[in-house]
Amino acid sequence: MSTSKNILAIIPARGGSKGISNKNIRDLNNKPLIAHPIDTAFKSNYINRVVVSTDNELIKNVAIKYNAEVVDRPDELASDSSLVIDTIRHTVQYLAETENYKTDIIVLLECTSPIKSVIDIDLGIESILEEKADSSTSFKESPISPNRLWRIDENSVAPYIENAKPFLPRQQQPVAYQLTGQFYALSNKILQENPGSISIMLGKVYPIKSTTAYVIDIDEEIDFLIAEEIFKKII
Repeated sequence: MSTSKNILAIIPARGGSKGISNKNIRDLNNKPLIAHPIDTAFKSNYINRVVVSTDNELIKNVAIKYNAEVVDRPDELASDSSLVIDTIRHTVQYLAETENYKTDIIVLLECTSPIKSVIDIDLGIESILEEKADSSTSFKESPISPNRLWRIDENSVAPYIENAKPFLPRQQQPVAYQLTGQFYALSNKILQENPGSISIMLGKVYPIKSTTAYVIDIDEEIDFLIAEEIFKKII
């Protein structure tokens, strides 16, 4: 499917990661972490602009090296409590005001999920182009049924979901899904219609059941080690 729409990949990458120092430019599988979502974006059949939003000069230089554009992120959007949707809004507005660039579809690609499927991303974009949905993201089957979660009070425990049957065999438990974090795609129209929302999943959400066998979120040192082993298996 060809398109004349402006499809913008936004990669947020602030410099003040508390968990792992300089996480976004640390090497993973022989290239900086931030290079993974940049490279994925350029492989998409639909994304036609790739922008990194950052407050950090080192990240900025690495992003440019890997052919991404950079929008300087204000300090107030670069704290631990900042919301990613506010970074999206800032980037879209900045490009509109400085270049008269009209964004049609936004694709959020986060560095912390370096293992991404271009197939999944393009399917999500297609769902918006074909007007099946306002936004899209990918899911994987959860290894733990919500019926097997527990609530612990001071002196007692109980199933987290009332009347759940946690001791039923796994095959008899309801199937549940969790977000993979690979991507979030949404139309700029639905973004502008929801100025106060903190969610990236807006309007009608089209689910993509992930084709990627391995999904990881990079938050701690151990996650880098696991990710390195995964890359050895998939490359």
